[in-house]
Amino acid sequence: MRVFFSFLGLFISIGLYALPDTLQIQTSNESSFIIGSDYASNTNTFGHFNSLVKQPLFSPYASYFGKKGLLVSALVNFVGNSDSTNTKTSSELDLQLGYRWNITDHFSIVPSLTHFFYSSNSTSIKSGFTDYFQVDMNAELKWWYATISTGYIFGSNNQFIVIPQTGVNIQFEHFLGKNNSLVFQPSVSCDFTNQDYYNLYNSKKYLFLKPYITRKPTATLQDFLTDYENGFNDFNKVSAIELTAYFNKFFTNHPNYLEKMKKLPKNEVLNGLTTLSNETKFTLTSIGLTLPISYYIGNVTLNFTISAYKPINQPVYMDTNWVTYSTFGVSYTF
Repeated sequence: MRVFFSFLGLFISIGLYALPDTLQIQTSNESSFIIGSDYASNTNTFGHFNSLVKQPLFSPYASYFGKKGLLVSALVNFVGNSDSTNTKTSSELDLQLGYRWNITDHFSIVPSLTHFFYSSNSTSIKSGFTDYFQVDMNAELKWWYATISTGYIFGSNNQFIVIPQTGVNIQFEHFLGKNNSLVFQPSVSCDFTNQDYYNLYNSKKYLFLKPYITRKPTATLQDFLTDYENGFNDFNKVSAIELTAYFNKFFTNHPNYLEKMKKLPKNEVLNGLTTLSNETKFTLTSIGLTLPISYYIGNVTLNFTISAYKPINQPVYMDTNWVTYSTFGVSYTF
């Protein structure tokens, strides 16, 4: 069968980003080596996105799939707008080792471990992680597939994560050529976690407000915006000069922050933006809809995916609008 879904969870784990949600190989009875690259218009980490800027992603990769089940993959991510200023590119290397057990012709289990290496300037959501251990359970019938990916991430904040996904397989053989085929794989997925790592990531983004908060501990966002526009004239002369110079320089280097802050709830107490939430409830954090389209020409595969994610149960200062992005890719199978 041309489309082999037991590797569905593999690309969820390898990417943790916006790579295609399925990996196509010719058969499970032979070893395969795949090289390819993908470009995504935004970066997706467990259904979470940078709320200040889009972070386009270029990802070349190489993967080996042994006929007895061994999985070895190396992937490099070049993430745009992911340094401390959200304007420059950082890089990341993901190395994954796993094994696939085919329990039946329609069910498989894939445990794997991925280790992450980051460039020194990386401040992406994922940069707080060092390792990810996961177990994917994959089921497939002729036209339907499903996977449940359960994992544990290690790093600055350890988290348990569950990602179920299901969809349908629509395949057209001999499309525009005898040996060519076209495949549509619409799917829906959910992300479950207590998202402490995401609260930690976002709280760090607002630490630049500390010089103002120390002078006015109970200030709201509206208080800050008013004071900034008025040159902090309610403060003494020395503080006004220091704060004006500091925030003018900061917003010059981080042009997206001020506009983003103006869209937040105006009555939000600034201390709440810079303090890690104590929320530990394991809950649904996002719903994802994807439409991968794959075209096979011999050993070459062309991929195009449209994805949309809805953040759910987010901190009050986070945007909960739908986030859409697209992914383009090409790969070659040996």
